Amino acid sequence: MNALTHGLRSKMKFMEDEDPAEYEETKRRWMEQYEPRDWREERLLDQLIVNDWFAQRAARRLMEAEAGDPKEPGYEQRIALIQRYKTTAERAFYRSYGAVEGLRRNQLSEGLRVHAVRTKEEQRAERAERAERAEKTKRQGKEMAMAEQWVEVEVNGEGKTVTTPHPPNEELREAVESLDAERDLVYRRFYFVNGVPKEYEWAMHDPEIQIRGGAGVQRMKPKTWFELIEKEKKNGGHMLPCANVPRPEERGGCDCPTCETNRELMR
Repeated sequence: MNALTHGLRSKMKFMEDEDPAEYEETKRRWMEQYEPRDWREERLLDQLIVNDWFAQRAARRLMEAEAGDPKEPGYEQRIALIQRYKTTAERAFYRSYGAVEGLRRNQLSEGLRVHAVRTKEEQRAERAERAERAEKTKRQGKEMAMAEQWVEVEVNGEGKTVTTPHPPNEELREAVESLDAERDLVYRRFYFVNGVPKEYEWAMHDPEIQIRGGAGVQRMKPKTWFELIEKEKKNGGHMLPCANVPRPEERGGCDCPTCETNRELMR
């Protein structure tokens, strides 16, 4: 037998009819599937790989035994013994698989919880900042009006992307129609519940946000909003990109590269 000499699998022994290259291929596929990010995931994934190999080995041994002569003495006892080995190996495999999946679910839940807390804190800070700016613009004798639409994007259990605007376009239309065409803005605030689906790849370029989800915003003139909602009717109801209006000074302004670029384009 050949010994494998690295990591948890340093004590792995291969049977004469086993190819270490096949084991390495099994390991490679599991590693590609999960891409462990820390020691805990590596440790659980190591155990999963070993148990997968043992389960495959037990399945081969059972098939070999069943191919023997049923009339041979001890045939049934040998089959029963190997079947118990196979059952034990499969149970170990599914336990380790469940442990890996459980850790991933816990990490995702924690990430979403932290994000939700952060989002609420940001919303409170933004509301306070917005109130302060509104008071300032009132003192200056001018106030920019705004229509807001919250958009929840979620991939459901069937793998279908569901876009839900709050309020719906038809309910928001009257508010947008009342806005000043030059001074006022329409805000769309996106929340990607469980990752950014392909229909919205334009919205987020951060790989981490694309995986776990997050928030985003569109700012546009009323005319742009009306043009977009007509185009979106032909896009399965999913929102489409637009050139974001720079964050107005009345709302604190913004000096990020995107706003600076858009500001230059609009001059």
